[in-house]
Amino acid sequence: MARRLSLALLLCGASLAHGQGTRLSIYAPSDFEPEMFASANDTLTRSDLPGYASVRERITLDLARGINAVRFAEVPRKLDAASVTLAPINPPKTLRILSQQFENDVVNPARLLDLYIGRRIQLDTSGRSGERVVGTLLGVAEGVTLKTDDGQVRTYREYASITFADIPGGLITRPSLIWQVDSPDVAFQAAELSYLTAGISWWADYTVTLAAGPKCRATVTAWANIANASGKSFSNATIELKHARAQMFKGRSGTAQAETFALERPTDLPTGSVRQLPLLPPAQDYACERVVALESSPAWRPSAPITKEPDPASTSAGALRQLRVLSLNQGGRSIILPSGRLRLQQQRENGAIDLLAWDRIKPRGRDNMMKIDLAREDAISITRRVNDFALDAAAGVLEEAIELKLSNATDEPTEIRVKENLYRWRSWAVSNASLPFERVSANAIEFKLTLGAKANAEIRFVVRYRFTPPSS
Repeated sequence: MARRLSLALLLCGASLAHGQGTRLSIYAPSDFEPEMFASANDTLTRSDLPGYASVRERITLDLARGINAVRFAEVPRKLDAASVTLAPINPPKTLRILSQQFENDVVNPARLLDLYIGRRIQLDTSGRSGERVVGTLLGVAEGVTLKTDDGQVRTYREYASITFADIPGGLITRPSLIWQVDSPDVAFQAAELSYLTAGISWWADYTVTLAAGPKCRATVTAWANIANASGKSFSNATIELKHARAQMFKGRSGTAQAETFALERPTDLPTGSVRQLPLLPPAQDYACERVVALESSPAWRPSAPITKEPDPASTSAGALRQLRVLSLNQGGRSIILPSGRLRLQQQRENGAIDLLAWDRIKPRGRDNMMKIDLAREDAISITRRVNDFALDAAAGVLEEAIELKLSNATDEPTEIRVKENLYRWRSWAVSNASLPFERVSANAIEFKLTLGAKANAEIRFVVRYRFTPPSS
């Protein structure tokens, strides 16, 4: 049931019924750093919490004929007033919204003291010898300064309590939106309220626990942490999580990224809380593999074909020891994992748990796995050389024959994964490969091999790129 909002000719408190119909799109920085969210308490007390939410909710307007003035008091205190839209659904043609305003001058001790300067208050001092003092408030800088009835001026830096006669005009108990609505008739009018608010963000936390024994198995727990410090609680809300570029959180222009992480079911999101919701089925067991990963070419994504002839010299790259958790899915569907904090643990035979790493993890494309970089491996290396290069610009064809040389200086056989980024252009085909390969993204392939101890290996293949010839 949607929220129901009572309207009258005078501004008044509204009787609201909580219900369904609230949708939140919550944005967080795409350049996630674990330090942004050190702890739940630190996160909720930050004045610059890096995130915001786009909120949409259904309300029902109980309209009288004529000019209706309404106060809607269930809004966040960090609401962006310029973003507010109240859109009646299928309204009569003559229904008009005449004005709207956001009031956020909420009752708090500091505002009460400011507004009571020049008025009488009652102050109770602290300590065992506490006394009750009545006088006119003169100032509130570095304590409270009173002029008592006997003409003395006293300053109190510490006190137990202050009693005020009433709430000064203009102060409200909750942030409020106020509209004037001109209605041609008495009616129940459905409307959608939408706005942006700061004070809401999210991040992901992963715990990967490796099982004891030689076989690589991992238990993965993945949580989306949603921090709500906006000042408004949301009930039974449908939530989707998004990433946005960092400049959007610094008052500059920017765009949201395409990745959306939708949560399966509606949930409550109380203000002043960090809610954890699963990104994966809880504590599910997955196969994994320990490999050494090498990247033989740059991961560029050019806006135009790169047709420059390659450097004839060989290029080399280092290696990373990597843990790969395989076949991550949700409901049988592969998923993309958002950036987040990672805790990697190892279970011993006696059941004890050792913490191996605490780091950041980045999304790694739609390859249905989690890749965790563990350490550099200087004893395994790769060199890349282009043995043949041919360009027919008029036909829009570029072809190069590539040779990769691998070396394993360690004392044990090692599982190797070699990623070749096909960076020159989007349209490509690989032929004459000396080893089988797998396409792992739109512009990359990967070779798998076991490289023996103190051994070398070579991989050869040909890449043909096609592009639209330049106009003459």
